[in-house]
Amino acid sequence: MMMKALASQATRSSAIVPHPKEPSPWGHPRPTRLARGFVARLWGVTLVFNLVLFGLTVGALQASRMRFEQGTIVASESLLRSLAQNTAYALNGQDPLEPERVLAQQLRLLPELQGFLGKHGYFAVFDAGLRQIVRHPPSSRALEESSASFESPELQAMVVEGRMAGTFFTPVGTRQRWTHRMGVGAHERLFLVRRLEGSTFYLALGLSAQDYLHDWRLERDKALGLILLFLLASLVVSVLIHRAWRSQAAALRALRFEKELNQTIVRSAPLAIYTRDTQGRVTAWNPAAEKLFGWTEAQVLGRFLPSVPLATEYQDEDKTLRGRVLAGESIPDLEVQRQKATGELFDLSASLTPLRDDDGAISGFLTIAADVTARKRAERQVEFLAYRDVLTGLPNRSLLQDRFAQSIARAERHHYKVALLFLDLDHFKTINDSLGHATGDALLKEVARRLSECMREIDTISRQGGDEFLVVLSDLEGTEMISPVLVKIRERLQQPFLFDGHELSISSSIGVALYPDDGRDFETLLKKADTALYRAKDAGRNQARFFDEQMNAEAVDHLHLKNGLHRALSRGELELHYQPQFDLRTGCVVGVEALLRWRHPEEGLISPARFVPVAEDSGLIVPIGEWVIRQACAQAVAWRQAGLPPLLMAVNLSAVQFRRGEVQSVVAQALRDSGLAPELLELELTESILLHNTEQVLASVDQIKQLGVKLSIDDFGTGYSSLAYLKRFAVDKLKIDQSFVRDLAHDPDDAAIVRAIIQMAAGLGLRTIAEGVEDAEVLAALRRLGCDEAQGYHLARPLPAAEFAELVARLAATPYDLDAMSQA
Repeated sequence: MMMKALASQATRSSAIVPHPKEPSPWGHPRPTRLARGFVARLWGVTLVFNLVLFGLTVGALQASRMRFEQGTIVASESLLRSLAQNTAYALNGQDPLEPERVLAQQLRLLPELQGFLGKHGYFAVFDAGLRQIVRHPPSSRALEESSASFESPELQAMVVEGRMAGTFFTPVGTRQRWTHRMGVGAHERLFLVRRLEGSTFYLALGLSAQDYLHDWRLERDKALGLILLFLLASLVVSVLIHRAWRSQAAALRALRFEKELNQTIVRSAPLAIYTRDTQGRVTAWNPAAEKLFGWTEAQVLGRFLPSVPLATEYQDEDKTLRGRVLAGESIPDLEVQRQKATGELFDLSASLTPLRDDDGAISGFLTIAADVTARKRAERQVEFLAYRDVLTGLPNRSLLQDRFAQSIARAERHHYKVALLFLDLDHFKTINDSLGHATGDALLKEVARRLSECMREIDTISRQGGDEFLVVLSDLEGTEMISPVLVKIRERLQQPFLFDGHELSISSSIGVALYPDDGRDFETLLKKADTALYRAKDAGRNQARFFDEQMNAEAVDHLHLKNGLHRALSRGELELHYQPQFDLRTGCVVGVEALLRWRHPEEGLISPARFVPVAEDSGLIVPIGEWVIRQACAQAVAWRQAGLPPLLMAVNLSAVQFRRGEVQSVVAQALRDSGLAPELLELELTESILLHNTEQVLASVDQIKQLGVKLSIDDFGTGYSSLAYLKRFAVDKLKIDQSFVRDLAHDPDDAAIVRAIIQMAAGLGLRTIAEGVEDAEVLAALRRLGCDEAQGYHLARPLPAAEFAELVARLAATPYDLDAMSQA
């Protein structure tokens, strides 16, 4: 606005284009009567001009303030949106019982944003009850100043209505902002709020008007100061003009004084002001221009200004601008790149105005300019924070989606393919937890650099947060172009990383989805790439998998089963079947294994092999496992009360259930509630439970054994078997896996393994039981090898509780003739 004011004044005065031979603009003295009329009209015009100039300047300053505020809002909203996404991801990825710690940790990652916040700005997180959780920086004074923001009716309405985001001005409401005000209140504040997705928390950004309107205040003060100078000059000129009609000599002296004063104002102006003729030669050059460009007045007067870089695009741009202004067009607020006398390029903000002679013909043009390099740099920094990952500098998800859309547009025109790669670093959490977040961050930066080296310029890499990266491979003529990229990524990432004396090795799992084969939009491809990623992890990690429809069907089935399992317990759809366990010496039933079944209302009986992995993956196995233990104990007591002989009830424990649940407490409560004797309950543990967190598991197993229950090792021999844990853990029985039992009669290797297990167990004082006995030959072989117990379809199928009770009652009177069954 100050540029416009100076340009308006300069075009009305010949002072800024001095020439030694220029005659006085007023000519010779005229008769008194004519002088009086001329002076009166000139006085009126001067008064009107000053009033209009003052009004235009005030209006322009107010419009400038609106632009400053609107620009701040746009930049802040972009920044807040990006930070809300990263914070929401971190919050979802951490312990939900400690949101304050997670949020505080995220806000501590923002020290580089202090320049954006200013001296009085802050970030804060509050909940739906308008209770502040954490804030940055932790200043009690800023908190007192921002308290009005949390009491704002607009903020309260936003929280009640569940809106995702809002922008408020305090203490002045948003609807009353656009009034003509020239001051900045000490407590005036811009307040932006965004809810964190997936939570009840809100992320707030408060900016003080004293910070984000700082530059505007300087511009306002400078402009008002110059206006006051102009008003003062006009007042002086008016007084001199008033005296000029009495004396022509006094009038001429007043005109000379006005001219000199205008020259002084232009020369003392903080902005660069210079003029050029129609050919482009410099005709006036003020000290601020010397300071800005580095050329003195003597070096440029009468010469062409060499401020335009020599590149063709700059020269063409300058010719176009000169042509427009010499055609009579005024060009305000122009931003271009120019060079200084040293050759340094900088950002220039300029206003161009044509100059006219006494006949109204354009004789040149006026330029008022300022260096805006710092502001442009700040704008670029804000844009970087809005569209880039702060840690790695890679594009964030918003920028990635924009570039993905561009790739899709090119692919449609040229019939290309586009690949979306979802990459996850294997075991990154272990490195982060053991070596610290600083090492983890350094590793992520190096991974980002190495990934960039594997890509073409047209490809895009984005960090989604944590250890996840997305890659868009553009302009693919065929799928065969993807495999070399995957190989390059694997080889590059497997090269050792060196940090603070630590040599780290890391691998990655990658899921790949293709456009248009697997989907035509970003969200669909992302979901399918994610599905392929988890398939790569299931395959042992350090793998890459392309999405196919079989994965999609399995993912849909997985989701269907997971949703059904949430309701299965409450609806009574789960039930237990019981398979008897026989003593291979007497043929009597000595135990029973409780086997979980799901009777779906639409699909009927669903196999455990199908739904148990889903329950373990989702964590639902914990409440389901507790129900199984309680139900099995209660059923064992019910059979005993019905007159059946005491049977050992075997119940499987999942590794997930053992890690997440309080198994010993659940078992103790089930025994108390049912009244079952502890020695009649046997818990079957898998080898994977015993091999991880050995000390913790040992303590839990000791607590379970103190209850008096028995322990057996399920599927013995199929995992990383260790004789050490058989010694350390108080195990009572080994259960030989059916993979060794199935071909026992015909496979010498299986026979040797089973014989070794039985002999080892006997030496350790442990009993053995074989599962999966399907025919007489296997039964006979087990008896010859000295196995203690067996179960399987050849002996009895799993049965509902009532049918099982009938079978046991019948066998109590007439046990199996195992000799006959071994020869059948």
